[in-house]
Amino acid sequence: MANQIKRKYDTNEQNLKAIVTKFVKEKNIKITNSSRHCYHIRFQLKGTLQDFNDLFNPIDIEVILSQHSCSSKSPTYILKPIKNINNCISQNTELYWVNNEVSQSNTGSKLFATKELSPDILKVTDKLYSVEELISNVSSSIKDKYNQDISSQLINLLEYSKEKSLQINISDKLKFTNDDLIVISKDYGEILSAIWLMQNLNFSKVYFPKNSNEKLIDFYAKKVSICYPISVKSGNGGKVLLQNIIDAINKRKKSSKINNKSEVSLKIIKIVNDNSAKLQMIKLHQYLQTKMIEDLSIILNEPEDKITLDSVKKWTKDKTIQELKDILNEWWNNHSIPRKLKVKDKERLILAPLGEAIKFILNNDVKLKESLTSLAKQISLLQINIDIKQDKIIFKKSFFKDSKFEFGWPGYSSGNKLGFKMVN
Repeated sequence: MANQIKRKYDTNEQNLKAIVTKFVKEKNIKITNSSRHCYHIRFQLKGTLQDFNDLFNPIDIEVILSQHSCSSKSPTYILKPIKNINNCISQNTELYWVNNEVSQSNTGSKLFATKELSPDILKVTDKLYSVEELISNVSSSIKDKYNQDISSQLINLLEYSKEKSLQINISDKLKFTNDDLIVISKDYGEILSAIWLMQNLNFSKVYFPKNSNEKLIDFYAKKVSICYPISVKSGNGGKVLLQNIIDAINKRKKSSKINNKSEVSLKIIKIVNDNSAKLQMIKLHQYLQTKMIEDLSIILNEPEDKITLDSVKKWTKDKTIQELKDILNEWWNNHSIPRKLKVKDKERLILAPLGEAIKFILNNDVKLKESLTSLAKQISLLQINIDIKQDKIIFKKSFFKDSKFEFGWPGYSSGNKLGFKMVN
């Protein structure tokens, strides 16, 4: 199932889990039973991502959001060492954490938990479906899960998606709140997009993978005897991890005939993939030898290539927020001003501006953007954007091969790495 990831784990993960288990128990936090489908730790914790990092950073562990999910109802995070721990746990080790605290499972919707409307939960994976077969099976699952008021609206959306139009007007306005509609667009949107695709682009059947390990692909659409990979985004879409491009290319047989070694963006992708969300920003500026890192080295009184996450933390540690504002003000004005100035993790006042600036630096490099686009086009992927309003469904379609791409950073607070997005 798409939200149940079977992973091999090693001693590093086991050791990390042991350290985290000991730490949270010392904080009087109760460990709850974990699912067998995904190697992880599960405990309840209130707060924001920043609060979680404030708790774990002192033991050299950072918390980042995970694109994988080990739970259909609760959010999954990744616990990752900031540096090698006790010479026995590698910095590259990752441990999934499911936060099953009730308030954390709130998607914004009062009706639907995370992934509750996804193909795997609605039991339509691992089989080819025609339009009518898909509608029939999904309708049956919907009726079993929800009362008549909710189920009738969700089933009506299935029927509306059969119309041949990019914008489909809904005659009886939906009674769902805006928060509900955001969740419906994100999760149920995969099924609605599959129906719309078959009706509008003459695909005969669709297939939702049981184990969604292909991070760019939500389902496959069949035309004649070929199944084409399809990606679905809701609302304005989101940024996708750069490494996912490489993973997708490596899975496609035809990629073996293409030599990508000369692509200049590969080095950027490697830096992002090999480093934490915080450290990658320093490493990218160092690799590109930006004016921003050059000016920062003067402020820190440290050679550009010697700046590390630890040295930034050490430099900020004994300074007040006001002192940091005074020292960094000119640097911010010259390069990038942080969005948030009242912070607990003072290194944010350096790392966030580095992150905000890097996407513009990368996107202003014509060769890098062309290289990113060249790699993305090899995926031969169709992307559908779906946005559900109370009175209409809006679809957009874009083929990777006809599109352009740019680098994107989801922001410091997200804890996610640099990504990419389609811009047309």
